[in-house]
Amino acid sequence: VIIDDLWGDDPLAREFQELMGRDLDRLFRHAHSWMGVPLMVGQQVIGMLSLVHHEPNFYRPQHARLVLALGQQAAVAIQNARLYKQAQEYAALDERARLARELHDSVTQALFSMTMHARATGLMLEREGIPRDGRIGRSVDQLSDLTQGALAEMRALIFELRPDSLQEEGLAAALRKHAAAVSAREGLRVDVEAPEGRIPLGPGQDLHLYRLAQEALHNVVKHAHAGEARFCLAVEGGNVVLEIADNGVGFDLSAVTPGHLGLRTMADRAGDMGGTLRIQSAPGAGVSARVTVPLMDRGADD
Repeated sequence: VIIDDLWGDDPLAREFQELMGRDLDRLFRHAHSWMGVPLMVGQQVIGMLSLVHHEPNFYRPQHARLVLALGQQAAVAIQNARLYKQAQEYAALDERARLARELHDSVTQALFSMTMHARATGLMLEREGIPRDGRIGRSVDQLSDLTQGALAEMRALIFELRPDSLQEEGLAAALRKHAAAVSAREGLRVDVEAPEGRIPLGPGQDLHLYRLAQEALHNVVKHAHAGEARFCLAVEGGNVVLEIADNGVGFDLSAVTPGHLGLRTMADRAGDMGGTLRIQSAPGAGVSARVTVPLMDRGADD
């Protein structure tokens, strides 16, 4: 698309002016000519290559042909980078699953054995007539409590490393379990609104969305000083939408530096799925993070 003069009165220029609003003067104050080329992979638009020039009527069809060729190369490079990052993430997931298995087979079993031995020791003390409220009895009870607590924490860690419910029951069920765990641990009320049935997500989408939800809720716990948070998962048209909202202190979006509060990580995850992240917040008004991702064909990677 070529616009001869961003400040002109032709239909394309007026539409661009309406689209940009107050940002037009801030971003294009010294520009007149504008050319935009979509970056496409297959039938999917993954970005836009935008060029500006200070002179009106600068860009010509020969410029467009050159930029189209550059745009195709840029789109391929971006897609290759995304695929490489995805391959790295899958390798990391395999390693997390291996570590979870090892923890389950070794440390968890050892903690479980210690818990059983502590209970057996307590029963033996009772049979021997040793009071449970004495020094030895209290020590055994403390040992039992500590091992049970450590076992619970280890199981929670294994779930974070390898959320089995995600594969077995789907994203909604995994979100409900994670919300319940955070609520019990942090004293934060976390509600989940999601379909009862399983959403037909494409390969890797469920895990990306789950990790994104984890990051968002972690931010709520760490920064929001909120009493309530909410997950809302839905399918809208050809997209899956995940919204995470809280009633915390909020923040000024214009004052947030790049990468602050984990927003960069969340935006990258959404971008890796070809989706978008929209943050809404204001001081005292809480935060709403809305992720919109196109539903993938489950057989696309088969």
